[in-house]
Amino acid sequence: MDKIRDSLVVAHASVRLEVMFLLDAEKELAMNAFAVKFFDILTRRKILYGVDPFSDSSISLDAMRRRTRQILLNLLLRMRERYALVSKREEQLASIIADVIGPLRACAKSILKLEDRGMATPKDALNIVISEMDEVNGEPLSTQIDMLRRQGSITPGSEKALLFLLMHISQQMYQRTMGNGRRVQENGCV
Repeated sequence: MDKIRDSLVVAHASVRLEVMFLLDAEKELAMNAFAVKFFDILTRRKILYGVDPFSDSSISLDAMRRRTRQILLNLLLRMRERYALVSKREEQLASIIADVIGPLRACAKSILKLEDRGMATPKDALNIVISEMDEVNGEPLSTQIDMLRRQGSITPGSEKALLFLLMHISQQMYQRTMGNGRRVQENGCV
């Protein structure tokens, strides 16, 4: 690690690169503990050099379901807490929204996999999940999320409404993993 420290510091500062140092002996434990993250890795990885350490790997659907629920509940708790802290300065809500979009997209992708519905990108998966919610108009929401991800901001004054909508979507997604929505697979591996 000492040999790559300087390059890693530069990459982290430049593009917020985050590295995971995982030993072979930890692979299976980590995959089950962080099933959503590793599902994303399994489906989107690109090998730049050497042997693919995940070529023969799978994740149990039970671990994915459990971890998806945990992430969604954690997101809900974090959004409420952050709202309470910064809601007097509504423009600060944009950074909270930006922080939850990635995990929400990953959870949406996991939900579609749990429902045995194919392999969408995380962005497309969230759009699919949202489009299936009767009370949510996905088109303007998708536009706002894309604008926030590209520009770091959204239309002033819309931050609070968007954050509360994302809380609602997170709750609906959580319920969906409990079987209160589409059918979720009960056994098997990814």
